[in-house]
Amino acid sequence: MHNNIKDDYEFFKKAVLSVSSSLDLSKAMITVFEFLRHYFPLEGLSLHTLNPDMNALHLLFLVTQEGFHNLDDLVPLQKADVRYLLSMEKNLESVLVPHSVERPVSVRHSAAISRYLPNRDRSYMVAILSSKKTAVGHLCLIGKKPKCF
Repeated sequence: MHNNIKDDYEFFKKAVLSVSSSLDLSKAMITVFEFLRHYFPLEGLSLHTLNPDMNALHLLFLVTQEGFHNLDDLVPLQKADVRYLLSMEKNLESVLVPHSVERPVSVRHSAAISRYLPNRDRSYMVAILSSKKTAVGHLCLIGKKPKCF
């Protein structure tokens, strides 16, 4: 994606500008989605949090080519999936999922957003967002096809 430090700096600068482009969350996230589509084969961008007490993901929003979708949906998870996500959060690990159909969490996420994006195999890239080394959410880049990241 990048060839040198100058390219990395330019990418970072543009990413920060897109995130801070508006105080309106929906407008800012649409700008982020459009920016990232220049670098990644994206079909969607979503934000969710883990609610371990309810064994669920709380889907907050989804951005697609059609726009911003406010979700506020709970996606039930198996206890093993919650343990896996808690481990990711504890270590602040980002995850690349080449085939969404191979991970139960991705399968459930894809089904939950299927009214906006077709429910099919694709790549997921999930970044754990944190504040003071504490996970606060999962930013999910949703690819157009398997193995596209």
